[in-house]
Amino acid sequence: MDHDKRGDWEIWLKEYLEAPVDDIYELPIIQDLALDRLDDDDIELQIQRLMPAAAVKNNFCGKCRGQLADWPALGLQENQVTTGRALDTKEVEAASRMGCHFCQFMLSVLSTRCLLQFRIIEARLSFLGNGATASLGIKRKSSDKWECWINWPGRFATEPPERYEGTEVKDEDEDEDEVGQFLFLLAAWMKQCDERHKCAVQYKGESELPTRLISVDNGLRLVTTKSLSSGPVKYATLSYCWGTDDFIKLGQNNIESFLQDIPADGLPRTLRDAIEIVQKMGIPYIWIDALCIIQDEDDYSDWLKESVRMHQIYGGSYLNIAATCAKSVDEGFFHTGDRKRFAFLSRFDEHHRKGAYLFFVENAATNTIIDTHLSTRAWAFQERLLAPRTVYFGDRGMAYECRTDLKFGDLPLPFDSWMAVKVLPPDEPYPWHLIAMIYSEARLTHGSDFLPALSGVAKRQHEITKDTYLAGMWKEGLVRQLCWSRVDVLPRPEWRAPTWCWASGDGWMLFQINLPADEGKAHHSEYHAEVLDAWTRPADGVDPFGPVVGGELTLASASLIKANTVGIIEKSVVVGFSTSSVRVSIDMDCEIEEAHEPIYVLPMVSQTVEDEQGTFPKRPEIYGLALQRSGPRRGHFRRVGILQITSWMINSWNSSLEDQELEAACRELVRIMQEDGPFVAKDMCARTREASDGKCFVFTIE
Repeated sequence: MDHDKRGDWEIWLKEYLEAPVDDIYELPIIQDLALDRLDDDDIELQIQRLMPAAAVKNNFCGKCRGQLADWPALGLQENQVTTGRALDTKEVEAASRMGCHFCQFMLSVLSTRCLLQFRIIEARLSFLGNGATASLGIKRKSSDKWECWINWPGRFATEPPERYEGTEVKDEDEDEDEVGQFLFLLAAWMKQCDERHKCAVQYKGESELPTRLISVDNGLRLVTTKSLSSGPVKYATLSYCWGTDDFIKLGQNNIESFLQDIPADGLPRTLRDAIEIVQKMGIPYIWIDALCIIQDEDDYSDWLKESVRMHQIYGGSYLNIAATCAKSVDEGFFHTGDRKRFAFLSRFDEHHRKGAYLFFVENAATNTIIDTHLSTRAWAFQERLLAPRTVYFGDRGMAYECRTDLKFGDLPLPFDSWMAVKVLPPDEPYPWHLIAMIYSEARLTHGSDFLPALSGVAKRQHEITKDTYLAGMWKEGLVRQLCWSRVDVLPRPEWRAPTWCWASGDGWMLFQINLPADEGKAHHSEYHAEVLDAWTRPADGVDPFGPVVGGELTLASASLIKANTVGIIEKSVVVGFSTSSVRVSIDMDCEIEEAHEPIYVLPMVSQTVEDEQGTFPKRPEIYGLALQRSGPRRGHFRRVGILQITSWMINSWNSSLEDQELEAACRELVRIMQEDGPFVAKDMCARTREASDGKCFVFTIE
C-alpha cells in the first residue's frame, strides 16, 4: 500500500512543483487534497512538544526575533522580491500559542483559507523524504512599505493573489494589557473624531432620546429620560447577538427594582463587558435593548413603540459598541485567549535605526466589520448604518468606523465599496442598491422582523429624499428597481410583502439594471411599462416603514407575452413562444411552486449598454417581469421571476451565446412583443385606457 501511495504521490509532487503558483489553490492538485486524512492527535502532540522551544520573549519567538532584527526588505530595491524564514505550520502554531505576535499573525492568515492544505502537503513531502517547507515571501513596495505572503510548501511566488502588508511607523510606548490598549486607542480615536469630524450628534430635545437608559455611574440603574435634566445627554448603544439561552431582561415584574438598582453580577458577559467599556470611557449612560425595552412575551406593546425609533436611538448615540464575533450574550467582547491576529506592531533597534514595523492584512478592517457573526444579523446591519460611529470588538482585534474614518489597530485604512455604504454625511442619501443587496443576505430569527429591522434606515432615507417608501423599494424610479433577481432561490417564506418587492422573499438579491444615479452607463433606454400606482398598507395603519399587510402595483403596458415552459435548469425556467423558436431563461424568485401554471412576461426595459472603458461594443439588454395569475380576478398577477436577455449574465443553458446571437434573440423578442404582445395583453388585462404611447393595457401585481 505504501509503495502504491509513494508512486501516486511522486506523480502528484511533480505536477505540484510544475503548476503555476499564482492560482494554485484552485487547481485539482490542491482541491483533491481534501481526500487525505491527517492524524489530528499526532499533530497536536507535535505542536505541544514544539511549544517550549519557541522561546517567546517580548511578544516574539526566537525565529521571528531574528527575522525582524534583520528585516530582509531593508536590502531590497523597489519591487524586488526575496524569501524570509522557513515556515513549518506546526512550529508556527506552537509559537503562536506561546504568544508570538508574528506567528499568531501568520497562523491567522493561513487559517482563513489554506492551513489544512499546507498541513497535508507537509505530510506528503515528509513521507517522500522531501525537506521543502513553506516560506515567507517579501516584496518591497517603497522606502517604508512592503508586501508579504506565505509561499506554498516548496514553492515561491512573485505576485501572490493574497497578501498582507507592512509599513514602518512611529514608535510609541506599548501597554502590555491588551484591553487597556484597546481602550487607550479608542479614546484617542474618539477625541480625534470629536475635534475634527464632529460625527457625534448633540442632544436636540427630549423626543429624540430613548425612553429609557442605563446609568453606569455609581452602580447600575435604569433611568427614564424624562427625569433627566435638560441639556446634552451622552449615551452609548450596544450591537450584539442574544443567542438562544435565557438571560435577565427588563419586564413589568422588575422595572421598579431596575429603577433602583440592576445587579451587575446577574448580567451576562457581553453586557458586563459593554458596561465596563462605557464606564472606562467616561460615558454616563448606555442603551441596551434587553434592559431598556420591556421584553414580556405576552405584551409586545413597548417593543412595538420602541422598535420604530431605532433611527433616533442609534442615530443619536455618542458611540455604538459592537460585539462582532460573540454568538451569544454569554461570550463577551475580549477573546484574548484565541484571538486571531490580523495586525501587529514590531519594534526594532538595529542598523543605527530605531522604530517600529506595523504588519496588517490588507482587508483586516473590512473583515473585522463585515466577515463576522454579528454582520449576518439584520438588526445589526441597521444599527451599524444608523450610528454615527461604531467600535467593533472581535477575534481579529478592534476596528473603528465613523462617517469620516476607518481604523484597525492604530492604522487608518482606506474604505472599499462595501464600507463606503456607511461613510456618508448625515444629509446624503444611501446608495439604496447597495443597502438592499447587503441587507437581503442578513439573517433573522423571526421573518416578520424583515421590514422592521430595516425601518430605521428607511426612515433616514425618506427624511433626506422625501420619496415614498414601498416595503424596501422607492416610488421614484420604480420601473428600474422592479428588475431585481435572486442569487439564491429559496422556498417562499410566509407573506410579508407584495411579490413585486424584493422583501417578499429570502436570499441574496441584486438590482439588475443600473439605478437612476448610474444611468450614464446605459444608452437609449426604452421603458415598456409605466407605473400608474404603487402602495403598501402598514400593519398598524400608520407607519409605512414597518411591517405591511398588503400592497399592489398597477402597471400600464403595450404588451404581454405568454411563455411556454420547455424545461427547468437549476433556479431557472426555460421558456419558448408559440410563434418563435427563440428560447429564453427566466430566473425564479423562489423555489418553483406552480410549474404547471402559465407564465406571462411583462416587458419592462430594453436598452443598449457598454462597459465604462468602451472595451466592448454596445450590446442590447431586455428585462421583463415573469408573472402568473393571482386568483380569479382578471388582470391580477403575482411576480414569480425575471426574464433577462443580457450579455453580462448569460445563463448556463446558453453560455456560448455570441454577440450576434444575443442581438438576434433581442430582436426576436422585440418582434414578439410588438406583434403578439398586444393581443395577449388585451385578453389578460384588468382594464384598458387611452394612451398615445400604446401603453393602454393595465395590470395589477399583488
